[in-house]
Amino acid sequence: MILKNITSSGDSETRETILGFLSDISDTIRKYYPDGLYGITKTAVDYILDNRFTKLTLANVADSCYVNKAHLSHMFTQNMGVSFTEYVSSLKMQMLRRMVISSSKQLSEIADILGYDDYKYMGRIFKSTYGIPPSELRNDPDS
Repeated sequence: MILKNITSSGDSETRETILGFLSDISDTIRKYYPDGLYGITKTAVDYILDNRFTKLTLANVADSCYVNKAHLSHMFTQNMGVSFTEYVSSLKMQMLRRMVISSSKQLSEIADILGYDDYKYMGRIFKSTYGIPPSELRNDPDS
């Protein structure tokens, strides 16, 4: 009902922006919470998403799932198609990207919000992921 109201009213630029935003949300949900999750992997993903603003380690997520790190790592990679570290890093880098574009917070503040101890380290991960440092993204959000 709401989607029908959005698509049938307002100017076309606003409508396209909203539909693009909804599509982005849908893609993000499918990427970070795919259909068919079960067992330990579902518990781990739920924990990661619920605690995405904290420092996430394989050890603390494994503890929350009541399994050892090796077992969680194996099950996570098998069920998600990426390693635990790749999953968490991708999620945090996407969050960082959005925060850099949509806020005026300093990178050190964003690092603290995302659970990174060192904003320079966070910036290096961002650059290896997106090819530019986060400070350049703020200056050119179309990058």
